[in-house]
Amino acid sequence: MTVTDECPSCNKTETSKHLLWDCIHVKNIWSLLYALMNYVKNGQECVNNYEDVFQACEMPASGIIKAKIIQTLIQIERPMSWNREKLIDTIKDLINVECYNAIVSRTTNKLNVK
Repeated sequence: MTVTDECPSCNKTETSKHLLWDCIHVKNIWSLLYALMNYVKNGQECVNNYEDVFQACEMPASGIIKAKIIQTLIQIERPMSWNREKLIDTIKDLINVECYNAIVSRTTNKLNVK
């Protein structure tokens, strides 16, 4: 997908681990999620190490948020300079999509569980 193994965000060698954990911009995103999850008293769902990236979440909403972050991280255009507002906007977008899907599929009860 690219002509070099250089991370487009920080210019270090990009491996899978770098892409999902080691890059300074990725660490920022996980730390923003950590702060937000602790704020909503759901700290057990945080990504504290590389292995946590691949762990399923107990709460469906947390899993959807983590999957969206991973989806964003693996795009050709890498996320940089995220802040709390960007993370919250991403979560709001996910909520809107989930609400729309629940209304269309008439599964609002499942949505309420999430």
